[in-house]
Amino acid sequence: MNSHDLLPVHTGTVIEEDSLTLEQLCHACGVHADWVVSLVEESIIEPEGKEIQVWRFSGACLVRVRMIENIGCR
Repeated sequence: MNSHDLLPVHTGTVIEEDSLTLEQLCHACGVHADWVVSLVEESIIEPEGKEIQVWRFSGACLVRVRMIENIGCR
């Protein structure tokens, strides 16, 4: 077997729906919490939970934050 016979290896994190805390979302997207809070205040993303300490973000929120961050809207 040579190196051309090997399949590429992909690594990542499996994210369950509605399971990300604010800290986890920030870490996964490489952004600051203040910026994510501003997205919530503008109703761009909507966490579950009324208070910031118990917010949980869905996979859809993760995708949206990454998309906004990638187009440079920070």
